Amino acid sequence: MSVLVFRAAGMPLAAALLATTASLALPAPADAQESAAARRDYAIPAGNLNAALLAFAETSGVEIVYDATRLGNARTRGLQGPHSVAEGLALLLEGTGFTYRFTGPSTVSIRPRPPRQASPPPSRAETAGAVKLKGMTVVDSAIDDEETYAPAPTSVATKIELPVRKTPFTINQASEELIEERGDVNIFETLENFAGVTTTSTNADIGQGISRSIQVRGFDLGGAGQTLVNGQRAYSLGSQNRDAANLERVELLRGPAALYYGAAQPGGVINYVYKRPKATARYAVKADVDSEGSYGGSIDLTGPIDAAGTLLYRAVGNYSRYEDDQDHIFSNPVSALAALTWSPSPEFSTTFTYEYYDFESVPEQENNKRDGTTGEYFPVPRDFFWGNLNDRAVRTSHTLIWDAKWTPSDALKVSAYANFQRADQWYQNTRIAGGGRAGYPASADADGNVPRYVSMGRNSSPETERENLSFGLDVSGRFETFGLGHDWLVGGGYGQTRSRSSYIPSYLSCLFGQSTTSNDCEGEPRSLAPPDLNIFDPVHEDWEGAYLLDEAIFAVPWDKREDYNLYVQDLITLPNDTTRVMLAVGWSRFENLGRGGISNWRTLERNDDTRNDVEAWSPRFAIMQDIGDSSTIYASFGESFQPQSSLTLNDIDGELILDPERGRQYEIGYKRDLFYGEGLLQVSLFRLEKENVARAANPDTCDPNVVTPGAPLYCYYLLDGLQRSDGLEISLSGNITSWWSASMGYSYLDATVVESNDVNNVGKQIPYVPEHSLTLWNRWTLFDWADGSNLGAGVGLKLYDRVNNGFDDEGETDWNPSYELVDVGLYYTAPLAAGQVKVSAQIKNLFDATYYDRRRYRSSGAIVWGNKRRAFLNLEYRF
Repeated sequence: MSVLVFRAAGMPLAAALLATTASLALPAPADAQESAAARRDYAIPAGNLNAALLAFAETSGVEIVYDATRLGNARTRGLQGPHSVAEGLALLLEGTGFTYRFTGPSTVSIRPRPPRQASPPPSRAETAGAVKLKGMTVVDSAIDDEETYAPAPTSVATKIELPVRKTPFTINQASEELIEERGDVNIFETLENFAGVTTTSTNADIGQGISRSIQVRGFDLGGAGQTLVNGQRAYSLGSQNRDAANLERVELLRGPAALYYGAAQPGGVINYVYKRPKATARYAVKADVDSEGSYGGSIDLTGPIDAAGTLLYRAVGNYSRYEDDQDHIFSNPVSALAALTWSPSPEFSTTFTYEYYDFESVPEQENNKRDGTTGEYFPVPRDFFWGNLNDRAVRTSHTLIWDAKWTPSDALKVSAYANFQRADQWYQNTRIAGGGRAGYPASADADGNVPRYVSMGRNSSPETERENLSFGLDVSGRFETFGLGHDWLVGGGYGQTRSRSSYIPSYLSCLFGQSTTSNDCEGEPRSLAPPDLNIFDPVHEDWEGAYLLDEAIFAVPWDKREDYNLYVQDLITLPNDTTRVMLAVGWSRFENLGRGGISNWRTLERNDDTRNDVEAWSPRFAIMQDIGDSSTIYASFGESFQPQSSLTLNDIDGELILDPERGRQYEIGYKRDLFYGEGLLQVSLFRLEKENVARAANPDTCDPNVVTPGAPLYCYYLLDGLQRSDGLEISLSGNITSWWSASMGYSYLDATVVESNDVNNVGKQIPYVPEHSLTLWNRWTLFDWADGSNLGAGVGLKLYDRVNNGFDDEGETDWNPSYELVDVGLYYTAPLAAGQVKVSAQIKNLFDATYYDRRRYRSSGAIVWGNKRRAFLNLEYRF
C-alpha cells in the first residue's frame, strides 16, 4: 500500500514531491493550526483527484494523508473561490466516492465511502508496485495514520504476501484498534473473539492467566509450534501469552500448514505481528482504569531518526495491574519493546525487534470445589481465595526478532528471518488438599477447617527454563510462460527448542504436602504444610516454607527438539487473469530428545533417555476463481503431522509407538471485499480429520506393575483413533462503511470421535468444544463534527453453546451450560493542541451473566467462574 503524506504549505510543488519521496514526513509549518480554520482562495481545475489534493495541500497548509492506490483514476469537479479547509474538502471530494476526516487540528485523512458517482476502483494489476505522480515515484510507503479494523495483507497462509480475499484459506485478524476498542482483557480473550476458538484452563499450577489450552476447529493446538511471531515459529513456553500493547495485530490461520511450520496440530496457527517503526513521527500515551481497581498505562513512540528517513525506530512501554474478581488474585504484566528499521534503498529493508515481557500473577485456580465428605460445594462466596498471600506465578521472557527483505525486481525477492527467545518461570501455589495427597480428602472438619498443600514450580512440567531459536530463508518471484503467471516460492527453515526443569527433591517436598505418597518421604510429612483454612473465618498470610524453592536443583540435562523444513510452491495465474491454482509441498523432519526423570533422589539416578525422529511430506493444493473485481471462490486441501505427545507409549509387543498423528483438511469457501477492500466477508465449509490418535487399549484391566509384553495384564496402546470436525464458518470484519466497523463471526462445529477403542465416546462431541459459537462486535460513528471531533459507540455479543467433559461407561457426562455475554462501549475523539485525544468507556458483561470456564464447572466438581460485570475507562493522547 502506498500512503502519501503531504505537508506542502509554502513549498513549491516539485519540492513537496521530492520531500515526500525521500521521507514522507516534513516539519509542519508554525501556522498550520490557524491555516486549517482560515479561508483561502483556491483555483483547482476539474481533473485527477491525486493532482487536486496536491494542489489543495499546497494552498491550505494542512497535512493530507491517504492511500494513492485507492484513488486510482478518480476525478474531481475542482474547487474555486475562498473556502475553509472543511468547506473546500467537502466540495473537492463531492461525487468522488471519498470523504475526509480530521485526525488533528492540521491533519486530514482521506478515506473511501460508499460510492455514488465515483469511478470504479482500479484492479490490483493496475495499481501494483510504485505510484507515479508528475514524474516522481513514491514507493511502498510508510504509514497510514488512520485507525482501522481493515484486513491487512498477510503471508501467514502462503509465505507470500497476499490480500486475505485472494488467499485460499480462512484467515481472521484482530487489529490493534479492534483489540483496544473491544476492551479485551488479555490475549486469550482476543483469541476467543474469533468464532470457533476456545481457550480453557487446565489444572496447571502456573494458573490460567498464563497457561491455557487453545482449540481451533475442534482441535487443541497443544503449543507444539503453532504459535508464530512475525510469521516465525516461537514454540510453546511464553509464546501464547503476549502483551497486546506490543502488537499491531493478531492473526489466526485456520487449518493445517505443516509444510511451512513443521510438526503441528491440524486446527490452525496463531501469528502475533509486532509493531514496526513508521516513517512519520507519531507519539501516543495511554492510561486506563476499571471499576475493580485495576490500572495501567503505556507509551508508544515511532518515527525517523535521520533526515533521509532511512533509519526508523519504535519504542513501546507498558505497565498494568489487573485485579481479578477473586480476592487477592491479580496479574501484573510489564513489557518493553524496541525496534529499529534500516532501509537504505527502496529495494532493501531490515528490522530488528527486542521485547522484554515480565508477567507476575497469583495463580488463578478453582473458585470453589466439592467437599469430599458431603459432596456439596463449600459454602463460600465466588470471590473466596484458597491460597496464601505470597503465592506467585512468574514468567519472564526475552524475545529477539530479525528480518530482512531484498527486492531487486518482481522476478526476485529474498526474505530472511531469525528469532531467539529465552523464558524462565517459577510458581508457588497453595491449593485444597485432596486427590490422593496422603489420604487428606478435600473436606472440611466440624469447625469448617479445610486442609491445604503447596505446589512449587520447579518440580515438574511446565518447564522452568526454555530457549527457542528459529531462522529461515524464502526466495520468491514472478515470471510468465505461455501466458501463465507464476508466483513461485522456495524456502526452508530450522527451529530448535531446549528446556530443562529444576526439581525439589521429594524428601523435601514431602514437608509441605506436595508428594506425601512418595517412597522417599521421611520424618514428618506435611510438617511445613500451610495451615488449614477456615471457610467461615479465613486468615490469609504468607507461607513460611517459601524458602524451599531455593533448594531446587537442575538434576536432568536439557531436553532438545529440532525441526527442519523445506518447501516449494507455485501460484499459477491462468491467462484469463481470474483463475489461480496453488501447488505446494513441504518436507519436515522432527527430532526430539527426551530426558529420563529422576528415579532415585538419593543417588540422582535417572531413567533412560528417549528419542523420537519423524519425517513427513505435507502437500497443499488450492484453486481460486475471481468473480468480478471483489469476490473469490476457492477450494483447498492441506495436511499436517504431529508426533505422539509421549515417548512412553508402547504397543502390545512392548515397542514404542512412534508413528505420528496425521491431519488433513478439505475446505471450500467464498470471500468478498467490501468498501474498497476495507471490509471482508468470508464463508467456509470444511472437513478436518486427525488420525493415528493413541488410546490406552486396556486401562481398566491392566496392571502397571506387569512389564512383560503380551502378558494378560500388560498395559499397551493402540493407534486406532480418528477424530473429525465438519464445520461452517462465517465472518464479516473490517470497515464495512465509512461509519460502521465490525468483527463478527459464527462457527458451527460437528467435532466428533469417529473411531476409538473408547467406545463410550465414539460418535460423541469432542470434549470442551461448543457446537455453536457466535461473536459480534459492531462499532459505529454516531457524529462527525467539522472540527475533527467524533462520537462513536460499540456493541458486542458472545454466545457459546454447551460443552461436555467426556462420556463415561453409562454414557453420562457433565455438561457446562451455554451462555451469552453483552459488551458495550462509547468513544469520543477530538483535536487537542498539536494532537488528538480519545476517551473510551466500556462495560464488559453488561447484564452480569453467570458462566463458567469450559473445563472447570459446577457439575464437574470444581468451579472457575467467568468474569463479572466490569467497567473500563481509557484515555489516549496522540501527537
